[in-house]
Amino acid sequence: MIEDLLSKIGVNGGPSDILSVLIILIVTFVLAHLAKALFSGVFARLSGLTKTDLDDNVVHLSKPLIVKLVYLAGMGALSNHLEGKYDWYSGLRVEVVSGILFSLLVVLIAIYLIKLVTTLTDWYTKSIAVRTESTFDDELMPLLKRVGRITIGVVAAMIILDHFSVDIKGLVAVLGVGSLAIALAAQETLSNMIAGFVVMVDRPFRKGDRVILGDGTKCDVYEIGMRSTKFLTFENTLVIVPNAELIKMTINNLTYPEPRIRVKVDVGVAYGSDIDEVEKILLDIAEAHPLILSDPPPSVFFTEMADSSLNFSIVGRVQEVADQWPTTLQVRAQIYKRFNTDGIEIPFPQRVVHHVYPEKEELPKVE
Repeated sequence: MIEDLLSKIGVNGGPSDILSVLIILIVTFVLAHLAKALFSGVFARLSGLTKTDLDDNVVHLSKPLIVKLVYLAGMGALSNHLEGKYDWYSGLRVEVVSGILFSLLVVLIAIYLIKLVTTLTDWYTKSIAVRTESTFDDELMPLLKRVGRITIGVVAAMIILDHFSVDIKGLVAVLGVGSLAIALAAQETLSNMIAGFVVMVDRPFRKGDRVILGDGTKCDVYEIGMRSTKFLTFENTLVIVPNAELIKMTINNLTYPEPRIRVKVDVGVAYGSDIDEVEKILLDIAEAHPLILSDPPPSVFFTEMADSSLNFSIVGRVQEVADQWPTTLQVRAQIYKRFNTDGIEIPFPQRVVHHVYPEKEELPKVE
């Protein structure tokens, strides 16, 4: 009686086929829950032992994919088992179901890869990029995220079309021509981006470094971007230099490889001054200044006997480049006050002029 009923609905194999279908469904359901339990238990605990949360995010992201893949594999096994068992499930219908299952597989993997790219870039931005002094990687990660999504989507679509025997050569050619047109149109932008990547890798300067640009402008590095780098001048204005031009420029970095920088103050005293006393006063001022380092110790040099003065130089070092200018001002002021107190003259420019009068000629006598 059961066999007659099964034959009426198109089942050719009898009750054993129904049992096989139930077994496939039950095994699929059990394997899916085992995979879910494995990821929720073992892998989650293992990822929790590490200091980074990247593996936790990957495990959390992978669990639903694995479960869906198990169900999809079960549907594929069921389709293969049913093929030929039912009169209505054969030929074109089998191909349609097979194509749908293949498309779902590709779509699931593509979605997973897109989410994985998003997870990796977001983790890098929050955990690594915030520790770097450059903002280049902060701008690069969103671009990589968008490019990755588009690339994965295009590749997934091409795989699905190829599976259904759709000729994708024309599509590839169009994409190639379109990419070339975009590259030519954005040639300058791409050049600046590549140069920005070189700056980030080579690191000739960092944010906050004081540099002298190729045109002689002294400024501080304000921001290192993907397309350009910004410099803050002493007038509190921004100088924006495209990265492609920046890598061709000779830049004098006053801060790198260490922030300590030299301070030099020149001063002249009048001829007749006691040079030993002058040197002692200048050295006392330099050694007593709180910003001038004791290692290496400051030095005083008698540099020149000029036209109007005896010239000396104080040379020392300060810890930060920002201390150079105020230290110079303070040392000059202290020198002036000390020289006034000790009676040491700071001369004005002087010239000695000798005027020679001609001998008085004897006037002819008038008779």
